[in-house]
Amino acid sequence: MEAATESGYLELRAELESTQQKLREAESTLDAIRSGKVDALVVSSRPGQDEIRAIMDMGSLGDSVFNQVAQPIFILDDGYRILRANQPGQGLCGFNPAGRSFLDTVRFHSANEGEEPEVMDLLGNWIPEGKHISGLGVRYDHPRLGTRFYLLDANPVSLTWEGVQGGIVTLMDITTRKLSELRLSVKSEQLQHQFDLLKSVSDNIAEGLILVDMDGKIIFQNPAMLEFLGVREEDFLGQDLHEVFRIEPESADIPVIAADPANRAGQEIVTQAGKLMARDGRGTPVQFSYYPVKDGNKVRGSIVVVSDISERVASERQLRLSVEKQQHSQKMEAIGRLAGGIAHDFNNLLLAILGFTDLSLALIEPGTPIHDNLVEVKKAGEKAAALTGQLLAYSRKQILAPTIRRVDESIEDLRKMIGHLIGEKITLQADLAPEPLWVEVDQSKLQQVLVNLVLNARDAMPGGGKLSIRTGRLDIQSHDVSGLVGEVLREAEEGMPPGSYACIEIEDTGTGMSGAVLEHLFEPFFTTKDFGKGSGLGLSTAFGIIRQMGGYMQVFSEESRGSLFKVILPLRSPASVSDAVPTSKPADLHDGLGRLIMLVEDEGVVRRLLAKVLKDNGYQVIEAKNGEDALANLPERDTDLALVVTDLLMDGMGGIELAERLANLRPGVEILFMSGYAEDHHKLPLIGGESPHFAAKPFRPVDFLAKVRSIMEPAAQSPRS
Repeated sequence: MEAATESGYLELRAELESTQQKLREAESTLDAIRSGKVDALVVSSRPGQDEIRAIMDMGSLGDSVFNQVAQPIFILDDGYRILRANQPGQGLCGFNPAGRSFLDTVRFHSANEGEEPEVMDLLGNWIPEGKHISGLGVRYDHPRLGTRFYLLDANPVSLTWEGVQGGIVTLMDITTRKLSELRLSVKSEQLQHQFDLLKSVSDNIAEGLILVDMDGKIIFQNPAMLEFLGVREEDFLGQDLHEVFRIEPESADIPVIAADPANRAGQEIVTQAGKLMARDGRGTPVQFSYYPVKDGNKVRGSIVVVSDISERVASERQLRLSVEKQQHSQKMEAIGRLAGGIAHDFNNLLLAILGFTDLSLALIEPGTPIHDNLVEVKKAGEKAAALTGQLLAYSRKQILAPTIRRVDESIEDLRKMIGHLIGEKITLQADLAPEPLWVEVDQSKLQQVLVNLVLNARDAMPGGGKLSIRTGRLDIQSHDVSGLVGEVLREAEEGMPPGSYACIEIEDTGTGMSGAVLEHLFEPFFTTKDFGKGSGLGLSTAFGIIRQMGGYMQVFSEESRGSLFKVILPLRSPASVSDAVPTSKPADLHDGLGRLIMLVEDEGVVRRLLAKVLKDNGYQVIEAKNGEDALANLPERDTDLALVVTDLLMDGMGGIELAERLANLRPGVEILFMSGYAEDHHKLPLIGGESPHFAAKPFRPVDFLAKVRSIMEPAAQSPRS
């Protein structure tokens, strides 16, 4: 009896303790609900059980707590049927969903596109498998509120004393946060797109870009910049800007402000130009600017923008050369006009002065004071004629008498006089080519050029030295600008054309010349000699003569290292050498046989001189001051007129128009044109298919008579020249 009583007591005690434990758990659950620690409560069990109904019927206090929770809560049985939903849960559905299937009533989608099947799979298996779902992101398309986003927690629970299973689903509204995330994601994508776009631009633009921090360290560069400098990215990033970004000024007179880029981080520097030096020594003409990189008002570094301006520099150089060439052409034309004016007027005066002086000298006994005075007058006249010739030579307006000659013959003629020119302190060394080099030159003019170069070499070696003269063949395969300086380069900017040339070199060991001197070397009246020791026309005259003969002049020189001049003339074939022109014997010059010559010259003193020379030598002369005067005094019979001697430029009708009129009035009459201007010679028309007769002023009376005789005497007839 006592044993049975004790056993019943123990059972009752155990049941009481179990009941007390469940009550404590229930109170704990209610406390959690009251305190808001539980957002939703879902209880699922088999229908019809009194225990579940007792829990579902939580009373007014439980209902109040259950419905005051701000987040939707659903209580499900083990078949996912909604047993109860709080007010927010009912609001989510739009009605009281009790008794309905949770999975069909509240259709969730994944918060992330394309994951709906996985969401529904998770929500369909968690109760029977006893799985806990925590923080599952879901999307719900609310009929009134639109799309909402939630974090879903689903927990299986035991709702009865016997452990009947159900589930509680709680939802936390994260719509605001999710929309912020979406906006942030969109912004991030936009920023990424903008970054990709900017990177694409920086990778494909021709300009070089460098970003440096405040310490001058490189933190970014684009491919164009790496190509400019000839470096790899790994050799560039992190380097000090001034170690790899070296700018040299295009000119020493134009300093570059950003000489030390590292010290100018954050500063804005106006656009400048210079030469960017690459690692391999290449220099690229560039234009560059510095711009500060700011974060608000705070400067974080600098961006350097570099543009390749090679084409622009080349275009500007070409334009500058074109302008210089045009200016040179205009200068040459101006000097040519000046020389032409001098040739026309001054040479007429010189012709008269020298001509009458020669006539007077022939009448006066040598050794008398008058004779000596006339000799000095003649010397002064010849110097004036030489000065006029120099101006004509520089402007290429002088009249040449070119012949085909061997270069070594010209050098041998020069060697005969060179010893007297250079003195004893200078050693002469000649090295002539063994092969014959034929050129078409005016021999006297070429001698003038070579003598001028030898004298300049002598003056460059006042203490003595060595003078070398060499000849050789020069074959040019492509345009060559080496050694072309100043006026020569401006005139032949593309260089000497391909071809075969004869080259005469004159080299000295003298003082040499600077680049500044070389730039002006061939300009007229430019000289480095002391006042009174040089006219400044020597080299300009030499250059003009050589150019008029189709050649070029090269100069190579450095200060204190001597100078090398090269005279380069086109090679000619020896087969083109013409026979010597026969001349009249001096004794024949005085036998005019009374033949009639018409002399047309507007300069009275020249007309009187030539008329006297012709009359004194047996010719009859009709004088006329221009073309109209000549036509008015033209003899009636054709046979009465043997020759017409006419100047080219005259007041009124000139010599060319007169010749055209005479071709109709007196066909077959010989005409001798006169002028001191080469351009006039080139304007002469062909007569009978041949070049017209021409006499270049000033000339000596004896030479004039010889020319007249060669035209009028069939036995002395020569090719027209």
